[in-house]
Amino acid sequence: MTAFLIICGVVLFLLVGYVVSVRIVNGILFERFFHRVRTDGSTDLTDEHYKPVIEIIERSKKRLAEYKKEEIRVESSDGVALVADYYDVGGRNTAVFMHGMHTSPLNNFARHAALFLEKGYNVLIPDQRAHGRSGGEYCTYGIKESDDLIKWIEFAGKTASGIVVYGISLGGATVAYAAGKIESEKVKVLCVDCGFISYEEMVRGNASTSKIPPFLYRRYLKTTVKKKIGVDLTAVSAEPSLKKTKIPTAFIYGKADAVVPVTTGERAYEICGADKIGIFVDGAGHTTAMLVGGKDAEDKLFGFIEKHVKGE
Repeated sequence: MTAFLIICGVVLFLLVGYVVSVRIVNGILFERFFHRVRTDGSTDLTDEHYKPVIEIIERSKKRLAEYKKEEIRVESSDGVALVADYYDVGGRNTAVFMHGMHTSPLNNFARHAALFLEKGYNVLIPDQRAHGRSGGEYCTYGIKESDDLIKWIEFAGKTASGIVVYGISLGGATVAYAAGKIESEKVKVLCVDCGFISYEEMVRGNASTSKIPPFLYRRYLKTTVKKKIGVDLTAVSAEPSLKKTKIPTAFIYGKADAVVPVTTGERAYEICGADKIGIFVDGAGHTTAMLVGGKDAEDKLFGFIEKHVKGE
């Protein structure tokens, strides 16, 4: 009898330990990948692949600071307050930029925004939900964010004749998910920069950067995340959206991207049902393809954009 009680005690101890450890791990994962992270953008350029382009980013921030901007607010379809900076230079066309996860928008887009402004585009740079000044506590990896993007397109369309939408990383996924449901004929070009397009790619990317076993991350997505954010990420993909869209689309990926590999961009390019261009840059890591690609990448992208925006 004593031996039986000891065995039961050990089993109970192990079971309780397992439950507690799972809850702790799930909490850590949720904070790391989904919950709002407050950052001023000063600490998220420390990854190795940013080193060759930090000077470009900082120089571009100074150029962008020379332009006047105003704060714009809209409300999402689920009641989240969304905030953006709007640079109005009186252009006929507007570029909308959707930034990546847990970063300052200007770390992603200072260079891009400055280039568009110089070419006479107005520029709209939202803080994605659960980032910066925008409301919301949880990131949904492009699902609810794609509906937020529709709201920003509606704002831009009030004054613009043509709209270019550019998303990077999380923002790239946002654009990919939105592609098939954008109805405004004013949207002339979509740009998907290093965005994942499926659940499996998100798992591989996050698991590789955080050193978390993929099986643990998958189980976590199927249990904890759905309950907390109300979205089943295991049941969605941007592939149908990309197949459906007729909006000309540029796919921009770095060949040295360890988070979202260039093969994702190549597959997205093949899937897309619209006029398209693939810009795949040697030596570029995550979110740095246009910066590493320099003038050659810029000329390819703007050649494609002007082809579809010209005359509008």
